[in-house]
Amino acid sequence: MAISPSQARIMMMETFRLFIYSLLICSTIVLVVESKNTKVREVLAKKIGSEKANQLCDKVEKFKQLRNDKKLDALKVF
Repeated sequence: MAISPSQARIMMMETFRLFIYSLLICSTIVLVVESKNTKVREVLAKKIGSEKANQLCDKVEKFKQLRNDKKLDALKVF
């Protein structure tokens, strides 16, 4: 069964709409994670001081990056 040009246009618009929604969802997730990290830094700053809180959060970020790099290295083996 052949697809008419109008049906193809509708399908393309629907695909584009879903793509835009997925971008919005991803950007929302990133914003939530970033605000959560900021909140963690604020709470730690109140408890242990801002300099120590920043150092601790930076170390955690470096550890996360290292862990992600190791995962990528493991995937490269396959």
